[in-house]
Amino acid sequence: MYKYNLYYPAGNTTALVIGINNLDFKSINNEILAKHKDVEQVGFVQDYELKMAGGEICFNALRCAGKYFLDTNNLKTTTIKLNDKDYLCGISNSDFIKDNNIQKLYKEDIFFYLRFKNEYKLNKLDDDIYYVDLGDIFHIIYTKKLDLSKINLKEFAYSYLKDNDFLDKKASAFMYLQDDCLEPIVWVRDIKTLFYESACGSGSFASYLYCNEVLGKNYLALKQPSNEYLFLREVDGFIEISSIIKDIL
Repeated sequence: MYKYNLYYPAGNTTALVIGINNLDFKSINNEILAKHKDVEQVGFVQDYELKMAGGEICFNALRCAGKYFLDTNNLKTTTIKLNDKDYLCGISNSDFIKDNNIQKLYKEDIFFYLRFKNEYKLNKLDDDIYYVDLGDIFHIIYTKKLDLSKINLKEFAYSYLKDNDFLDKKASAFMYLQDDCLEPIVWVRDIKTLFYESACGSGSFASYLYCNEVLGKNYLALKQPSNEYLFLREVDGFIEISSIIKDIL
């Protein structure tokens, strides 16, 4: 048997299994996804380390892992390892939110952040299409306007990734970005999942790079399909991603 918790980071329901050693990640992933239809990714935590079922980078799962260890050990900051890299996790309040209307939504909430040095580059494919390769997940940033009344975005995204030979990567994602609103579709090769995600942390980071370098923004309140927000900014030379995270189970 194994124990797991469910979290709701900006709407992106995440399962964290407590333990890493001698576990069949793929089988446990499939069991949890079958039992909880709203779960979009499964991670495994132990000794301040996170491993994802598909081996991908997942910034929302990292923040959930941060919350788990912060809560368990009564800490305000901690470092979590994922795929041999260290990430700083911590808590803050909502004072950083610049939009007064959004600030009112979250005024009393605690935020859980992830901070890391940016080692990644924004690359241009076309005037409206960019990509960011995070190594363990590859993001397409698609800013060309689509008529969503006439197409199925999930099918369109999968076809785009397939037609451009991106499905063989460990994880690949299609980020449809319009007016600070994100629609994320994520494929993970080894566990063969394709999710129209309710929120996406790494995709929001890739979108931030686009908004920063192309549009000149150094702060981003990015609305997710869940109608929650992920907030991105630079703090002391680090990129910070934050949101509230609710406990479900």
